[in-house]
Formats: sequence, C-alpha cells, structure tokens
Amino acid sequence: MTVPLDTVNDIRSMDAAGRSRSEIARMPHVSRNTRAKYADMWIGNWIGYTGVDSSGRGARDGRAVMGEKGERPERVFPGRTDPWFIAAMVIVAGGLSAACIACFLSSSPALLWGWLALLPIPALVALAALPVRSNRLELYGDRLVVVYAGTRSVIPYAHVRGVRRTRTLWAGTANSLDRVYIEAPYDGDAIVSVTDNDALVAELGRRCGLGPDA
Repeated sequence: MTVPLDTVNDIRSMDAAGRSRSEIARMPHVSRNTRAKYADMWIGNWIGYTGVDSSGRGARDGRAVMGEKGERPERVFPGRTDPWFIAAMVIVAGGLSAACIACFLSSSPALLWGWLALLPIPALVALAALPVRSNRLELYGDRLVVVYAGTRSVIPYAHVRGVRRTRTLWAGTANSLDRVYIEAPYDGDAIVSVTDNDALVAELGRRCGLGPDA
C-alpha cells in the first residue's frame, strides 16, 4: 500500500519531536507496521543520542548524518553570487590587506613584527573567496544540505514547513538578494540563493510535500 507523503512526514515529525511510540501508534488510517517502519527509517538517518527520555528512547542532540562516506547527492544547486557581493568582499579584504602592507612599510625591514604584519594577507584573501567558492545546496533522499563558506547545515524534508521566494535583507547563506526562504523551525530557517531559484522552490515543494502556496 502506498503511504501518502503527508502521513509519512507526520510520522517522522512526531518521531523527531521525541513523541513516544505509543502516541505515534494512535495515528488513524495507518497500520502499526507502517508507523513503525517510517519511524525506524527516520531514526536510522540520525546520530548522536544524548540520553534517554521517559519513553526509553534516546534524545537526539540535533546532529544529522551526512550520509555514508562517498554518498552522492541526488541533485546539486550551485549558489548564485551577485557582483555587489564580490565587490564587497574585495573592498573588505583589500582594505584590511592594505592596512597590513602599510604597517609593514612603516616599520624597519629588520624588525620581525613588520614582516609578521604581512602574514594575515593570504588568510584574508582565502576568507573573502570562501563564501563564493563554497556555496551550493545539495538534495539527498530525505534531507537537504546547505553548504556555505565551509559549513554544512542539514534540514530533513519532514521538518520543512514552507519554501518561498524572498528579497529580505536579513542575513543568510546567500550571496544575492534574489533569495529562497526555507522555513524549518525545528532545525533553524535557512535563506539561500542558487542559480535557478524557481527550480529549487519547485523541487523542494515536491520533496517536502508542500502545496503550491507553501
């Protein structure tokens, strides 16, 4: 029997929220085996139990498995970077690098601290380039992963409550003002920008079981 995606998401959300098996088992219209199957599948996608709750199950610490080593995402959306963002990074990194060079020139070449002033320059250049080079969104079978500036944020599809276009100025992992807002209260909302935002909204809507107005 095919189980509706909304029902699967409800089972997984209740399990992720720490609801007891007996409470999940009282869900109507679905057999006990189906409830246990999808709850067990959900547990298998998580690691890091930090204790035992009143139902005897481990309490999750919120860290999601990135997948087995070598697991490939089903789809990757490259991040979008607008010219203004690149200009801002160049100005910041260039200004700080210029200050380091000025410190070096104002000191005697015989002084060690003068040469030390040049050491931060490569790091500043690398940090300025990191948000541009490490910027994408990966889609797996049961979760999305936001990769930005060397960090990875995991959001299971079952936790997504809405996906919509936005031009908010609120800080996010987006190098463009043409953005996508991913509402996921359990894991933390995400603001991203990819090269094809319309395709991302449609794909997440399908994978997360959201309606057209989500």
